[in-house]
Amino acid sequence: MKKYRAIISSSVMPPACAAYYRKLTRRKPEALRYEFIHFPKQVRDFVSLNKIHSLVSAILLAAGESKRMGDTDKRFLLYKGKPLVNHVMLNLWHSKQSQLVIVMENNDNNLLNGQENEQIKVVVNPDYQRGMTTSIQVGVAAASENATGYMICLADQPLITSEDYNLIIKAFENTYLLNEKCIIVPFFDQKKGNPVIFSAHYREVILTHKNMEGCKEIIQANKEHIVTIDMPNDHILRDVDTPEDYERLETRE
Repeated sequence: MKKYRAIISSSVMPPACAAYYRKLTRRKPEALRYEFIHFPKQVRDFVSLNKIHSLVSAILLAAGESKRMGDTDKRFLLYKGKPLVNHVMLNLWHSKQSQLVIVMENNDNNLLNGQENEQIKVVVNPDYQRGMTTSIQVGVAAASENATGYMICLADQPLITSEDYNLIIKAFENTYLLNEKCIIVPFFDQKKGNPVIFSAHYREVILTHKNMEGCKEIIQANKEHIVTIDMPNDHILRDVDTPEDYERLETRE
């Protein structure tokens, strides 16, 4: 983290670039919405020349019970001939994440058939029945120590494309230059969706979080650091929690 602070310090930027950077960082965080953060060419060139970028670890939550689906494991429901979770994995793989961490409830059903590598890691959460937070914590703990952000992804959102993921990752990359405490939250039609990206600033906060139903409280407690991004479609809102959700998914083209 200190390395990134040194690299993007305004003292090493060209004068015009530094002035623009200082102007943006003086703005109130709550006034920053991603669509308004458009760096001028000098800033983009500086970032590109110095290879300033974020390292987003995608945490795929593939452990847990499908309580509202009866005896059906929703992760393996078929959509266009493939299990829901396989769609999510493939789209994440083709996105600009720097690492994919897949959290499972056991290692008996290795989705990768043993083909792990430096960019894909499968970890087991034996406490998944305690709640979603435990899987998030296992995934964050297993993420690369170089990660600058954690994108928390659900296994039942097969409609989210790699392009959708890339829009959210890009929002984080640009915002992280201004605020290393940022949280990126996607919206469509004024409705909040998933995935959310937490900067690595929240690593210890996440690992010690007590609410087992997710990290909404962390978001609420850090409203001044939230940056929203308006998505071009409703993919971020479409998950499969009930049989009715699955029926609606099957009817989509």
